[in-house]
Amino acid sequence: MSRFIVILVFAGILAAIVIDGLGFDWIPVAIEEQWSHHAAAFALLVFSARLAFPRTLMFWTFLYAVLLALFLELAQGLLPRQSTSVLHMAANLGGIIIGVLAAQVWRRQVVSRLAEYDR
Repeated sequence: MSRFIVILVFAGILAAIVIDGLGFDWIPVAIEEQWSHHAAAFALLVFSARLAFPRTLMFWTFLYAVLLALFLELAQGLLPRQSTSVLHMAANLGGIIIGVLAAQVWRRQVVSRLAEYDR
């Protein structure tokens, strides 16, 4: 049951990023203005992806997140009220790196301690 909840959290974060990135105004999601929001959103996305899909290699999680960030920033250049931003792409990449590092620390510290308590 808890894995299902983690997958739902991941799906929610992914949906919020895609909805905001493609400029759907009918849902009140506002990540677009500050670079720190971009970084936090992608850090949460990568971290929740690692929790939801622990058997996936970190390389693939990182690659998919980078491709999503790149796609969304380039797609914004095609939308009428948005534009591509190098600062936002850099913030997305920074968030991805933070998410990767947080997931690695979580895996090494928390998961190993939980395994010790199970013995």
